[in-house]
Amino acid sequence: MSATTQDDSFFIKGLGFSVESVKNPLANPEQIWSGEKMLLIPSLIDEKLDQISIINLLAKPSDKTYGVVALASSFAKTELYFKLGALVPKSDQIGQVVDRLKKGNYSETVVFANRYDGIDLPDETCRILIIDGKPFFQSLSDRYEEASRINSDSINIKIAHKKIEQGLGRSVGGKRLCDNLFGW
Repeated sequence: MSATTQDDSFFIKGLGFSVESVKNPLANPEQIWSGEKMLLIPSLIDEKLDQISIINLLAKPSDKTYGVVALASSFAKTELYFKLGALVPKSDQIGQVVDRLKKGNYSETVVFANRYDGIDLPDETCRILIIDGKPFFQSLSDRYEEASRINSDSINIKIAHKKIEQGLGRSVGGKRLCDNLFGW
């Protein structure tokens, strides 16, 4: 399924695929890597593993052999990461920071503020991805719908789609996604 569609029915209705083709997609049995990931919600594992403790654990610079990347919903949410020594690139610095990761410089955690698309982080560049907070809708119609239908299932599905699927897509776009995903 594409990260840009919210359910399989789009393929059937919108593109005219047969139901059978959606139920039985093409697969390569010789494929070694499939993009399987582990999603962890730390506070459900142990209530002491709250947002602050995870950030304190993962945001400090260290001699890591893999990248740690966080997707924060705003620049305001990046302050604690920055105080702990993480890199928080502005829009014009994103390319340089991604290049650093791709060259193997993993000492600092990298935090992108409300940036969920257009960044590919394959292999070691992102073994741990932290999704910190609910992303903001960009379009005026989505923001209006969210404000008008606060407890709506359709809004919650859109948010989950953007938060999880688009977040995961950051490193699937390369070759391999962050092996572990933390979110709250």
